[in-house]
Amino acid sequence: MLHLVINLDVGGLERVVLNHVRYADRSRFDVGVICLGAEGRLASDVRALDAPVQALGVHGPRIGTATRRLVAELRRSKPDVLHTHDLAPHLLGSPAARLARVPVVVHTRHCQTGGLTLRQALGLRVASALSSVIVAVSEDSARRLRRSEGVTRSRCRVIHNGVDVAAFSPGDRWTRPPGRRAISVGRLAAVKDYPALLRAARRVLAALPDFQLQLVGDGPERAALESLRAALGLETCVSFLGERHDIPQLLAAADVFALASSSEGLSISLLEALASGLPIVATRVGGNPEIVASGAIGILVRPRDDDALATALISLLNDPARLTSMAHAARLHAEEHFDLRHVVARYETVYVERLAATSRSSPSSANPR
Repeated sequence: MLHLVINLDVGGLERVVLNHVRYADRSRFDVGVICLGAEGRLASDVRALDAPVQALGVHGPRIGTATRRLVAELRRSKPDVLHTHDLAPHLLGSPAARLARVPVVVHTRHCQTGGLTLRQALGLRVASALSSVIVAVSEDSARRLRRSEGVTRSRCRVIHNGVDVAAFSPGDRWTRPPGRRAISVGRLAAVKDYPALLRAARRVLAALPDFQLQLVGDGPERAALESLRAALGLETCVSFLGERHDIPQLLAAADVFALASSSEGLSISLLEALASGLPIVATRVGGNPEIVASGAIGILVRPRDDDALATALISLLNDPARLTSMAHAARLHAEEHFDLRHVVARYETVYVERLAATSRSSPSSANPR
């Protein structure tokens, strides 16, 4: 079976695909990745797992060329399952797979789609109709799919994202005194609403002079956010760490995780925070309420409300006993509900069920490619 993505650059979606490859049941599935554009930085990680990566170099306005090249690649590789991720792979992959006679097409909607042109919206409805199954990463996303794209309940599945829980650790969180360090991990993009988090940080710093906020990640909004940090007088409080390869260690050293997004599918960063035993302050958008049982492992607030963000952070950081209780509950919640091995197994069940329904092969007599 093949995963279709735009590229394998560093990001939440791309890490999901990498982990699908890592935890695939190789006794039943041969796995590979096709990139519409260039390979990206995670391609070497995929190949290290003995999975091929093919880059078509056609992501962009040349839709006809991209479709023809993708159809040719699918006819050459003859996968039993094509699993598409993101908007462009969905729009191109579903019709290309049908032209190439791929038996099963699965699409995962990782995030909300908004601001689409009429042509894109119509294309989504066609691509969804041509897909065997549409997987939503949250109940919220599933409701939107049924409402906006006419996906029937029988073809819509909800499979929450997961993380490699064993790769994250609370470190010495259970033995050290709770501190006042918050962390946020994500792309520095408008949808993450880091300006609200920075404005909240100014209020927190006024109440807690030893407060520290670390922002991990990079993106198009970095320069504007650094300017805002200076304008708010937060140079000694807020650190921009850029892209890092030691995220588990950074999470283990923090005391609370903050997420100010105005829109989310199901945040991988939130799941990594849970696995690290981090209490969470996040906005009540998308799949966040399905991760955070508010009051038990974190606090949910309205989006675009920096006052509410600040109040929640101050409340937690001023209550060491509550921080410790939430930390234990967060780690347990991740172990019980979001371990990646269980998530990949759920997808593989979908693949096999849909293959059986095509009557081309059965799960008991053939290994999917």
